[in-house]
Amino acid sequence: MEYALRHAPRLPHAPAAFPVRTVLLAGHVGAGNLGAELRTERLLTVLQAAGVACRVTSYTPERTRDAFAGARQEALPPEVAGTLWRLTMQTDATIITEGAALGEAGFGQFAGAMALALAQGRPAIAAGVGADRLPQGGLGWLQAHCRDADVFCRDSASAERLAAAGLRTHDGADPVWAMDPPARQQGSALMICASHPASWPDAARPAFGRWLTALVAALDGQGDRARFVVMDDHDTAVAQELARATGGQVIRPHGQAEALSAFAAARAVISARFHGVVLGMLCGAPTLGLAIDTRLTALFGGQPFKGHPGAGGPVSPDDGELGTRLAQAIDGTAPTPGATGLRQTQRAAALAMETAILDRLGLGTRGAA
Repeated sequence: MEYALRHAPRLPHAPAAFPVRTVLLAGHVGAGNLGAELRTERLLTVLQAAGVACRVTSYTPERTRDAFAGARQEALPPEVAGTLWRLTMQTDATIITEGAALGEAGFGQFAGAMALALAQGRPAIAAGVGADRLPQGGLGWLQAHCRDADVFCRDSASAERLAAAGLRTHDGADPVWAMDPPARQQGSALMICASHPASWPDAARPAFGRWLTALVAALDGQGDRARFVVMDDHDTAVAQELARATGGQVIRPHGQAEALSAFAAARAVISARFHGVVLGMLCGAPTLGLAIDTRLTALFGGQPFKGHPGAGGPVSPDDGELGTRLAQAIDGTAPTPGATGLRQTQRAAALAMETAILDRLGLGTRGAA
């Protein structure tokens, strides 16, 4: 990536000097993660409504070929620098759709894509990202190569950290909050998103077995209504194990329409996956999250544009009342006094982010989804 940056042409014009007609959407697509692909799909919908032609990067285009209608999918090889250099040269702007783009695992790819676009005089935008897992030296690298990027942060702590380093930050939210949910169907299904222990933080992993045991016990007599949602490929085995233990079913939604339809029919949602919580709350279902994800703690942390105190926050797998909280969630009696306010706050932030992105690209007068 450093080689690509050294040799990228520096175009003489400013980013706003040409109309934006094509946009590169770079995200965690084709890796079997529903939430990551929903983020990309939502932003694609907004840009297409504004008349923009989009390219979407995918690790496995053969797997995602039926998704992202109307967009051209671009395969990402293991060595991504050359491909990203070419794609940022062939498009008018780059938008990073992955929320963990600034984390250690994806930093080189996603921060690198922004830097390559900026080096060529093109706008670079990160939509709804966090900065809680920056790699060592990452902040200095962003200062050196991405100071002119527009970074929309999903939590206040990330915004403050990046702004203090001189980056151009804005309030944002996860793009999934901006999706339009269907009317509640008041179904009887219990939507449960159980994640693989490898996705749990090291400190919480010893409680994984206790969480599964408590969940199975809470579902006693109601397992036939359980729908174990595979939100990520790695969760498949856990979902299958729970379905066998309870008599429930495993489901795997694909795309925005299927995901929203499934969660809109839920009587209640219990989720160890962040986007399971988002989909449940977005669709108006009583939702209980498991406090193993820093995004959830930020969501309920009371920050002005990212949190909403008193919304009936997530439960820890070490909570002595875990069984009670799960039973209440299944029965629909869990207290969530601020859930509506949190949903409205997040949705408003996500829609405002979309408007700001269109404005940044000179597309504000061309409409949005």
